[in-house]
Amino acid sequence: MTAGNWAGFAWLNPPPQWSVTPQGLRVRSGGATDFWRHTHYGFVKDDGHVFGREMRGDFRMTVTFTGEFAAQYDQAGVMLRGSESEWLKCGVEYVDGIRRVSTVVTRGFSDWSIVSPPELPERLTMEVTRAGDCVEVRYLVGAPELVRVAYVDPGVPLFGGVMCASPQGPGFESVFERFEVTPAL
Repeated sequence: MTAGNWAGFAWLNPPPQWSVTPQGLRVRSGGATDFWRHTHYGFVKDDGHVFGREMRGDFRMTVTFTGEFAAQYDQAGVMLRGSESEWLKCGVEYVDGIRRVSTVVTRGFSDWSIVSPPELPERLTMEVTRAGDCVEVRYLVGAPELVRVAYVDPGVPLFGGVMCASPQGPGFESVFERFEVTPAL
């Protein structure tokens, strides 16, 4: 899919501002938005922004994006969602003043993992591969780096696409330059 071809996509929780430009999908997240369920913080948030479509079977989703991350937990990347209580989000999250690779897997309760690569480029590519009951998450800086393997119900269609949220900030801008879905090998 090219930067301007978002046909068939729809918003889950539309952001306050968004547009399709020659550079890609430009999104300004709303403030105090997030996806999270229970663990550690004791709250449920399901108001982050996802621009996606239904995806069936095995596939590889590749997304390249940038963001003006500034507030604690500002985040942008990819989401695969079976329901409000079963989903995965991954990408960049701004934690303690540093952009980090972040993955949250939720099956009733959220868990969170972060990786701090020595060099994380401003423009990052994430790759998420669904094969049967498995989702593999990788970031691409040179060779693909495996970050997470997670369970997903096999055969269940997922709502998949690009996501952003700003849990503690007023919102920030992200640009999704590339979005490709190909059959999983």
